[in-house]
Amino acid sequence: MKIGDKIRYFRKQKGMTLKQLSEDICSISYLSKIENNKEKPHQEVINKLFNRLGIPLEQDDPKQIEELNKELDEWYEVIKNRDVNKAVELEKTISEKLTNIESPSILTKYNLFSIRYQLLLGNLDKSKSIINRLQEQNNNFSVEHKYYFNYFNGLYHYLLDDFIESLKYSSKAERINQTLQVNEPELYYLLAITHSRLNHVTLAIQYTNIAFELFNQKLNYIRSAECQIIMAINYIRIRDLEKADYYLGNVLQLAEKLKDDYLLSNTYHNLGYLHSMKGEPQTAIEYYHKSLKYKEENEGYLNTIYYIIQEYFTIGKIDKVNEWIEKGLELTNENNKYYVKINVLKSILSLSKKDNDKKEAHKYIEEKAIPYFIKKQFWREVSEYAEKLADYYNSDGHYKKSSQYYKLANDARKKIYVR
Repeated sequence: MKIGDKIRYFRKQKGMTLKQLSEDICSISYLSKIENNKEKPHQEVINKLFNRLGIPLEQDDPKQIEELNKELDEWYEVIKNRDVNKAVELEKTISEKLTNIESPSILTKYNLFSIRYQLLLGNLDKSKSIINRLQEQNNNFSVEHKYYFNYFNGLYHYLLDDFIESLKYSSKAERINQTLQVNEPELYYLLAITHSRLNHVTLAIQYTNIAFELFNQKLNYIRSAECQIIMAINYIRIRDLEKADYYLGNVLQLAEKLKDDYLLSNTYHNLGYLHSMKGEPQTAIEYYHKSLKYKEENEGYLNTIYYIIQEYFTIGKIDKVNEWIEKGLELTNENNKYYVKINVLKSILSLSKKDNDKKEAHKYIEEKAIPYFIKKQFWREVSEYAEKLADYYNSDGHYKKSSQYYKLANDARKKIYVR
C-alpha cells in the first residue's frame, strides 16, 4: 500500500479537507501530490500527517492481512449462500480483528461486503449509509472494488424497485467483470431478474441461461431452480406455455423433494400465472391459494393476493373479490405498490357500479395510480390502466380524454418491448 493512498483514504474517512490536514504541516498542493503518489514526503511530514489522522506509523502484518483477506472471502461466500446465522457470526469475528487494521484495501473490502451483508439482513438504510460513505472513495477504488461497488449498488436499487437504476449499476459491474473474469452467477441472476421486471423478455432469458449454467457448475441446484422459475415467467409472457410448463414442472419436483417452502411458494404462484394465461382461472386460483400456505405475510404474499383478486374478478365472484381486496389492504399501506395496485382493482370494480362510485374510481386511477406507475416506470401497469381509463371515457362520450389515454397506453406499450 503506497503512503499517499493511505493518507488519502484516512483523510476522507475522517471527513477532513486537504486544507484541514495540511494546515501548519505543508502546503495544500504538496499534500495533493503526496496523496497522488507524485511526491515522496520527508519522514517528519509523514509523522505529522499520521499523527493528525490518528493512525500509527507501523505497517500491518502481511500475514495478518492475508488471513483477513481469506476470512472476508469466506464471509462473502456465506452471504451469497444466504446463511444468515453464519454470516452474523463471521461478521462479529472479522469486525473484532479489524480494530487495529489500517490497510485501506482490507477496510474497503470489508465495507463493500458489509453492503451485501446488510442487504441480506434486509437493512436497506444501513446499506445506503455504507454506499454513501464509499461513494466518496470511488475514485480510489481498485478494479475489484469498483466491481463490487456497482454490483451491490445494483442489488440495492433492485430491492427498492428502482429497476432502471439497478440495471445501470449491474450492467457497469458486468462490463468491469470482463477485465476481472469473476463470473459470479449471482450477478447474472440479478441482471436476469431486473430485465424480467422491466419486461425485457429476450434479455431476461439470455441472462437467466448464463446464471443457470454457472449455478449448475457450482452444483447449486436451488439457485438453478430459481433460474428456471424466471425462465418460465418469461416464456409465459411470450405465450410459449409448453416451455413454461416444462420449467415449472422441473422446479416443483425439486421443491417437493427438498420440502423447500420458498421454492414451493414461488412455483405454485407461477403455476397459477401459467393456468391464468391458459384461460383456466379456477385452477389458477387453486395454485395461488397453495402458494399462500408457504408464504410469510410480505410483498410476495401481497403479490399472490393481487392475482387471486384478478382471477375471482374474471369468474365473477364479486364477494370473493371484495373479501380479498380488504384482506390485501389490511396487510399494506399507502406507500406500498400493492396498496396502489389493489386499490386500482377496487376502482375497476367500482366502474361497473353507480355514477358517484365511477367518478371516484376513475379519479383514483387517473390522479394516483397512473402517476405512481409512470414515476416507477412500471409500463405494463401504465398501459393496462390507461387503456381501462380510455375505455371508460370512450363509453362515457368523453372522446378527447379517451384519445389521450389510448395514446398513453400505446406509448407505454412501446416501452414494454422484447429486447
